[in-house]
Amino acid sequence: MGRKTTSEMTILARAGASLSIDASEKTTSEIISIARSIQDKRILIVRNANVKTTSELNLIAQNASNILLEL
Repeated sequence: MGRKTTSEMTILARAGASLSIDASEKTTSEIISIARSIQDKRILIVRNANVKTTSELNLIAQNASNILLEL
């Protein structure tokens, strides 16, 4: 089993899953795509968020309903 693609994570998020992802393994636009797919009462945890700039993290946070940035 390999790592899930962004497309697969988006499908899981739309199905109601909460997810934890590593910011160093996804582009900002990929993280935003996943964040937009997270359903109400679910959470997206972004580990190693310190690899992104403050501007990128701000953009990610603006596109998520429930997000935890681990810096």
